[in-house]
Amino acid sequence: MKTRKLALLLCLTMLFSILSPSMAFAAHVDPDFPPDDPIEPDPYTYIDSIGIDFRMYTNGNTSDYCSAYVPGGYNYTLTMELLKKSGSSWNVPATATWSNSGSGTVYIDTSYNGLSYGYYRLAVTVDVYNSSGLLCESVTEYSRVAYYSADGVYYYF
Repeated sequence: MKTRKLALLLCLTMLFSILSPSMAFAAHVDPDFPPDDPIEPDPYTYIDSIGIDFRMYTNGNTSDYCSAYVPGGYNYTLTMELLKKSGSSWNVPATATWSNSGSGTVYIDTSYNGLSYGYYRLAVTVDVYNSSGLLCESVTEYSRVAYYSADGVYYYF
């Protein structure tokens, strides 16, 4: 009888030790500005990280940010495009385009004003070049989608 109670107590202790850490790290997310999902570029050869943050406001303005980190002294160009959905496709050329280049960590932090109602997202392209100037890798990632209407701004992942 004591063995059965001891085994039950041990099982319950193990169960709570497994569940409690996951419950302790739950975080509140602000519903007005949910964060973009982090992008983990594991399949890429030269790029260590890409970050995108796209926020849209009820006045038609946006806050647009992207960054990338490429180690090892490779030069690269970071291009961010604000795209609007047109029918079943996204506008290309973009509504707006920004670019920056360098090595290590490169970022773009900007905004855009006066958008009309519709679906929007950012496209971020990283073009990595070797020391001879040859393109080694080109990657494009997309932000979440923001829907801007008279009812407000809604995000889709």
